[in-house]
Amino acid sequence: METEKATLSLNDLQMVLSVIDTCSKRGAFKPQEFEAVGKLFTHLSLFVKQNLPPDESNSNSETETEGETSKAESQVNSSDNKSV
Repeated sequence: METEKATLSLNDLQMVLSVIDTCSKRGAFKPQEFEAVGKLFTHLSLFVKQNLPPDESNSNSETETEGETSKAESQVNSSDNKSV
């Protein structure tokens, strides 16, 4: 019986990035883990961006960055508006 060789695609890595993002938003990481998780996220994100086909990397990167920036800004703004 022959075993299939395991492979990873860019889509798999994008899924990992989504899982990390979701977990961080839900508070799944302890403060002492933030740095390691952030470094991993940045490293994977850079790898994916550098290896996407040229037409996909430009359109997806700009859209994701704008979307992430808008989400982050709205979260900051909503937390600033809450009174303590």
